[in-house]
Amino acid sequence: MAVTKLSISLDEGLADELRRQADVEGVSASAIVAEALEGKLRHLSLLRAVVAYENEHGAFTELELADALARLDGE
Repeated sequence: MAVTKLSISLDEGLADELRRQADVEGVSASAIVAEALEGKLRHLSLLRAVVAYENEHGAFTELELADALARLDGE
């Protein structure tokens, strides 16, 4: 897998916690950041899909939302 090195700036406390968690997990800080970013990008993609669906079909009803949450709780 090809990788690209980036330089990012983090709040000092956040950077310290990132390093601590990386040590605890036995992984690199980059691995934790990459996993978090993948999750965030997946979340944003799903939100765009919901907005696109609602733009085409109308907003989800309270019943539809409750059903979806119940299904997610069951997984």
